[in-house]
Amino acid sequence: MSDEAIIQNTAEWVEKMLSGENSGHDWLHAKAVWDNSREILKSEIEANRLIIELAALLHDVNDWKNNTLSDEISAEMSEKWLKSVGLDEDVVNNIVDIIKKVSYFGPNFVEEEMSLEGKIVRDSDRLEAMGPIGWKRTTQFGKAKGIPDINEFLPNLNLTDEEYKNYMRKENSAINHMFEKMLLLKTRLVTIKGKELGKIRHEELKTTINEYLNGIMGKNIVSDERIQEYIKMLEEPRFN
Repeated sequence: MSDEAIIQNTAEWVEKMLSGENSGHDWLHAKAVWDNSREILKSEIEANRLIIELAALLHDVNDWKNNTLSDEISAEMSEKWLKSVGLDEDVVNNIVDIIKKVSYFGPNFVEEEMSLEGKIVRDSDRLEAMGPIGWKRTTQFGKAKGIPDINEFLPNLNLTDEEYKNYMRKENSAINHMFEKMLLLKTRLVTIKGKELGKIRHEELKTTINEYLNGIMGKNIVSDERIQEYIKMLEEPRFN
C-alpha cells in the first residue's frame, strides 16, 4: 500500500472512530491538526511526512480527557491500526511515541524530548487550540462535561500536572483554562512556521477572550470586579 493510501485510509478510520464525539476533540479537530501539520511541513522539508501526517490524525483518537482510558491504551489502539496497514516497526514506534508525548499537562508541565516529527505534530495540535477556535472548543468541552464558562475562581498558575488533569475540579472554568493553557502556548511553539502562525492566533485568542469578558460585564454572571481582574491579567507579560 502506498504512503498516500495509508494516510487516506487512516483519515477515514479516525473519522469513523470520532463520529459522535461532542467535546471538541472530534474529527474536525483531528483534521485541523492534520492540516496544520501539512502547513508546517512546507518549511520543514527534512521531516518524515508519513510519520507526521499519521501521528497528527491519530493523536486524539482516544484522548485522555474524554474517557477513563490511559494514554498507554490510546497508543495501543493506534499501534494496532498502524500495524494492520503494514507499516514497519520503526515507523509505528515513532508514531506511537509522538502520541504518548503530544499532550499538555498544565502551566508548569516540562516538555518531553521529541523528534522533529513530534515537535511538528505538537505545534500543529497547539495551534488548533489557539485563536477563536480555542475558545469555541473549550466552551464546547465545558458544556459536555458541566464546566462553566466562568466562575468566581481565578486561574491557578501553580497547578501540578496531576491537578491540571483533574479538569472536574470546582475551580475550573473555560476562562481559567485560557490562562492556564491557551495563552501560554505561544512560548511553547518550536517550529519556524508554528511560531509564525502562533503569533497571529495568540492575538486573535486575546481578542476573543476580551470580547467575551466585556460582553458579560454588568450581567451578574460574576462580579464586574472579577471581570476587570481578568481583563487586567490579559496584559501581563506572561500572557503576551
